[in-house]
Amino acid sequence: MAKAEDRQIEAFINQQQPGLLKTLDATKRNQVVELLGKVGIRNQLQLTQTEIRQHSGPLPPADELQRYGQVVRDGAERIMTMAEAQQQHRMQLEKTVVSSQQAQSAAGQWMGFCLVVLMVIAGTWLGLSGKEVAAATVFGTTILGVAGVFVIGRRSQAKDLESKK
Repeated sequence: MAKAEDRQIEAFINQQQPGLLKTLDATKRNQVVELLGKVGIRNQLQLTQTEIRQHSGPLPPADELQRYGQVVRDGAERIMTMAEAQQQHRMQLEKTVVSSQQAQSAAGQWMGFCLVVLMVIAGTWLGLSGKEVAAATVFGTTILGVAGVFVIGRRSQAKDLESKK
């Protein structure tokens, strides 16, 4: 192919898509120009550009939200209202879950306290009845059980805090 034709193709590409050929090394640039010349594309070149967008979130990007408002009557306002309602629902659900977990935790602590008091009373009664071995067993297992619960609870809290960092 003639150099003049190559320069025409390069000029057209640079006019349509500035900087495109600069991103290619000399070998690739020559291959692109040569390929376009072989398939008969000279001054009739048409470049196609594809744009891919990705969005994550409860609301579309502002430009799309504006277009919704143009296509659907009050479309943008309806989308905003829907997002706000969803946020309120989610926050209320989280409040309910947290308060439920707190109530469950408090009930478990009261049950544990009552069980320890019951074991202390049983151990004291056994000790006063002359059954020292049984009393020591009740006291020992109660103390070990309570200590174990606290140690396991602390480890669990430490793991939770570490995973949230």
